[in-house]
Amino acid sequence: MSFHVSAQSVRAVAGGLVAAATLLSGLALAPTAMAADSATADNAPSVAGHAYNELPYNNPDVTVTQIDNSALPSYMRNPIGQNEGIDTPNDLSQNYYSADASALSYDGKLFVFTGHDEASPDYGSFNMKDWGVYVTDEDGLNQGKWTHYKTIAKADLFSWATGDGAYAGQVVADDNGTPSDTSDDWFYYYVPVKDKASEAAGQDPFAIGVAKSKSPLGPWKDAIGKPLLTTSQTQIETIDPAFFVDEDGTGYLHFGTFGTQLAIKMKKDATTGRTSYTETETKTDGTTPNLHTMKDADNNANGPKGFFEAAWVFRKGDTYYNVYDGGKPGSGTATCVESNYQACIQYSTSDSPLGPWKYQGVIVPSGSATTMHPSVLQFGDKWYVTYHTGDKEGGTDFRRAVCIDEVDWTADGQMTFTAHPTKAEKTQPSTNVASYAKVSATFTETPAYKGSVNDGRVLQTAVVPPNHWTNYRSIPQSQSGDSLVYQWDGTVRVNSSKVWFDVDSNALRAPASWKIQYLDADGTWKDVTNPSAYTTTTGKANPNAVTFDAVTTTALKLDMTGQAVDGGYASVAVAEWEVGSDSSESPAITAPKSVTTATGTAPTLPATVDVKYGNPTVASPVIWRPVDASSYAKVGSFTAYGVVAGVPGEASEQGNVSVNVTVQDGYQPAADTTKPTVTVAVTANAGNSEWLTTAPFATVQATDDTAPIAKLEISADQGKSWTTIAANANAAIATLSQQGDVEVWARATDQAGNVSDVAKAGGKVDSAAPTVTAAADKEERTLTLTADDGTGSGVASIEYRIGTDGQWATYSKPIAAPSASRATVYYRATDKAGNVSASAKTDIPSDTSVPLTGYIEGDATATDVDGKASGWVKGAAALNDGKIIPDITIANEDVWGTWPNTGEMRLDYEWDREVTIDSSRVQFTSDDGGLGIPASWELQYWDALANNGAGNFVDISDATYTVTANSPSAGWATGDAKGWSDGTWNTPVKTTKLRMVITSGSASPAVAEWQVHAIDDSTPEPPEPTPIDKTELKQALADSPKADDASKYTETSWAEYAAVLDSAQQVYKAEDAAEAAVVDAATQLKQAAKKLVLVATVQDRAALSAQLDAAAAVDRTKWTDESLAVLDSAVATANALTSDGQAAQSDVQAATEAISDAIAGLVEKSTTKPGQGGDKPGSGTDKPNQGNDSNQNKGDADSGKHKKIPDTGAAVLGVGILAVVLAVAGVIILKRRKSGTC
Repeated sequence: MSFHVSAQSVRAVAGGLVAAATLLSGLALAPTAMAADSATADNAPSVAGHAYNELPYNNPDVTVTQIDNSALPSYMRNPIGQNEGIDTPNDLSQNYYSADASALSYDGKLFVFTGHDEASPDYGSFNMKDWGVYVTDEDGLNQGKWTHYKTIAKADLFSWATGDGAYAGQVVADDNGTPSDTSDDWFYYYVPVKDKASEAAGQDPFAIGVAKSKSPLGPWKDAIGKPLLTTSQTQIETIDPAFFVDEDGTGYLHFGTFGTQLAIKMKKDATTGRTSYTETETKTDGTTPNLHTMKDADNNANGPKGFFEAAWVFRKGDTYYNVYDGGKPGSGTATCVESNYQACIQYSTSDSPLGPWKYQGVIVPSGSATTMHPSVLQFGDKWYVTYHTGDKEGGTDFRRAVCIDEVDWTADGQMTFTAHPTKAEKTQPSTNVASYAKVSATFTETPAYKGSVNDGRVLQTAVVPPNHWTNYRSIPQSQSGDSLVYQWDGTVRVNSSKVWFDVDSNALRAPASWKIQYLDADGTWKDVTNPSAYTTTTGKANPNAVTFDAVTTTALKLDMTGQAVDGGYASVAVAEWEVGSDSSESPAITAPKSVTTATGTAPTLPATVDVKYGNPTVASPVIWRPVDASSYAKVGSFTAYGVVAGVPGEASEQGNVSVNVTVQDGYQPAADTTKPTVTVAVTANAGNSEWLTTAPFATVQATDDTAPIAKLEISADQGKSWTTIAANANAAIATLSQQGDVEVWARATDQAGNVSDVAKAGGKVDSAAPTVTAAADKEERTLTLTADDGTGSGVASIEYRIGTDGQWATYSKPIAAPSASRATVYYRATDKAGNVSASAKTDIPSDTSVPLTGYIEGDATATDVDGKASGWVKGAAALNDGKIIPDITIANEDVWGTWPNTGEMRLDYEWDREVTIDSSRVQFTSDDGGLGIPASWELQYWDALANNGAGNFVDISDATYTVTANSPSAGWATGDAKGWSDGTWNTPVKTTKLRMVITSGSASPAVAEWQVHAIDDSTPEPPEPTPIDKTELKQALADSPKADDASKYTETSWAEYAAVLDSAQQVYKAEDAAEAAVVDAATQLKQAAKKLVLVATVQDRAALSAQLDAAAAVDRTKWTDESLAVLDSAVATANALTSDGQAAQSDVQAATEAISDAIAGLVEKSTTKPGQGGDKPGSGTDKPNQGNDSNQNKGDADSGKHKKIPDTGAAVLGVGILAVVLAVAGVIILKRRKSGTC
């Protein structure tokens, strides 16, 4: 474990001695700046023979700061530039953050070259554009004095580079084979920068460039005019070059990151045998770099064991040493770090500069930055290691500061090292007792670090996982809460606490509630009493402070319950947890008894010191300053200093407590016969009833008279077997694996071998959530759920919801799909202890008879074809989860992203039926760092007939694509496109699968959502016909003549009618007849029926024949010619009809009536003069048809005689008869025309 201190504490050491750690700029000892009008790499002045703080230079970019840490104790002089520019924190040219140290010994001076961190406090990535160098000599190093030459080189010195990405480089000196003559020395700077051409091609842009100069202070020039190596050549991110020349003159360049270390030999001059500094060895083709992959000697795996990046290779004797950052993601089996986002410094050895490499161990444990980037070299008679931390005031993982410490060597060639300042060296008196505690947690997310909660570094603005503790498992997660535990090697008396909660954009949220419990003397956890308030604010400026009644305890527990979210609970994060002693009781330290030790034996100092808090006296833990071995090397006495927990005081080297130590030859301590005491508690987060719902651990606490307990043990099988959980410690925590009824025993053994009585504790544990099994019935389209809690507390309930917007409901019977579409059912189960299973989902298949239309990505199965998604993102499931920008941005749980992978990526959608797709759109997203907007994208659809029927993905031939950025710098869903990148084409494609092919840009691609639009181009089934009312047509058919009636009508009229009748019958029979057709058929039929003409019957013809006979019998001599003419005309018409077999009935009847009327209308010829008597027509007995009443002239009612027609009416009668004749003829003709016989 590493421990950190703020710059304020460092500067307070030794009663304010930091005030004497001066930074001098432009004073008498300032270096000499020469004329820069014609400054070039070729005429740069030599630094040989000049004092480190007076080096000449002609580089116009260089500025100089003198650093003097001599007033600080030697162990407090890291970081080198800890006070540099801190009074102007926002001026990063003065407030200088340095990183990626590489050391060079030249001309009796030590050069520590660094990169320059210029990230703002809230920027979560690197911002590096130039390099600088700290310079000193042996005396200066011993005194803590350095000269800082800033901006000795810039990344834009290479014309082919972008001008940023000035990562870790190394400077080497070439003496040109004349070690005694420095005039011909050249310096070569190997640096990783971003290559413009690679970036434009969408490739990882990093390349290694090499610059040269006559001075290590520059100015520099591009030594070869192009990259020495590019990522396209090496196939890894090409950073962190490390160059060294072996004793045989061969040069080697090592580099690599993300678990892969490569090396390449440099070419050698065939005549001199000297290495080239600018040309690498190639394969037989003369162009391909001849790369070598470094292997682990034990398992032949790529990279030495634990390797992450930042290799530094050197030779000592016959052994080659490979020192590197270890412990990061993908870094093998290194165990030096708790978080996979932290790094330590490890090393391996080999008998060859190209390996294989045998792992040797850790030389620098995890620090306060995610990387450390070591270099190791001999300077003078000593060896040193350089590295960086985040310990400078205002430091973050992207604002680092370089440190240097001495390396010790064992007789067998092993390196050892102590990173200064240590916790014991930098701890200062404070009422905050948290830093004295051991930290445990019921659960810690792998990238997070529980040790961060008491490291004294309150929440940073730019947070990376090791900066805080989190209990993240998933979002949502079934675990409702977790606990952090502080345990002290003594007793503390506390009455307040502060907690800084951290949040992110999604998974990490403020807790719903929290509380503090203390471990009572009886071994049980109890709530603190009278807490002031448990607030839940978040952020660096918002600590959650609580006060409570003072308690005396050896352990505190911070219980937190996450916010309830859909499907479970959110996660919680803690950046710092302070615990305050009860300073109101004016704690006073009781001076500890003197200690005696034997000559040459390190004294055993007391683990606790009595502190009086008013009435109670508490045996509080103490941290002792390191005791130099010379202090007890001979008989005499000395004073040891330390810092007691919870007692305030001024910062000083002496702390707040001291003890006198006597050194005697042959000293033997008195026999100790007193048994220690021990307590144990089962610790976990509390659930429902008596259940504990997190993996439990045993909290063991022991006390003894003086020295720390020699051994703490526990037994999980009632004393049958014992496991040692700690040595030389009074407190320890051990994980328990049991579930259900848990019982644990504990015992302690002191330094004299006395064993305590056994302490016992128990509890009921169910830390596992139930499982839910879902079975979909595709035919019935239902889903059946079952749950099982194994040997746990038992299932309490199952809940489900349909879709993301549905309401949770208690499950009782199979769930039916609510529509023809695919239904996504989410479900979870809760057990009796309170554990909730993570929400899972299963689809009820859609009704495949219904085409998919609109945006159909929700009905697709998403696949990450290449499997390159980062482990901390949601992955392919984010592509169609319905969460879009700006509702989400770059939250890990909402996106698919591939950091650190770049290149071509493929994502697939697949549907359970054929779909017709006419467009697609994507929301790409970026964090302006490792995740970014791709260079391009395109779509391919699955053509089942391609590849000779085997099927293949093929391009959409006429598609066009846009690329729209979403990022912190570009904004979220801005502009008309609202953050969408569109793919469009003219001809829809039919397929069951769609593939998106993404080509990355300068960063790894990320997608928030991918939508696909489909249309329905199937031929619709004809609609069911609407029933038509045919009642009127039916009645018309019933009322109209039938085929059997044809003989009753004239052939001509029936033929016309029959056609209409047939049409009407067809309309009536047709099921799909339109309403208009039905109405028209009825109307036409009625009209046709009216036009039918009846044929004359036999009776009609007989009547006509009788009239003809009557007409023939008329005595023509008696009647006037005019009246006979009428009769003749009627007879002529009748005769014509008698010969017409199709004569119409109406015509025959009219002809019959006409003859009858003509006979009746005959006018008798006159035999007398007008006015004379005589018989008048109708008065005699010889008038035709006299027996026909209808034709008789009516006489006077009284006389029975005809009325006399006046003479004057004779002429009128003649005219009337003629009119009658003409009228009768007209009627007959008219009727015949209507019947069609004229």
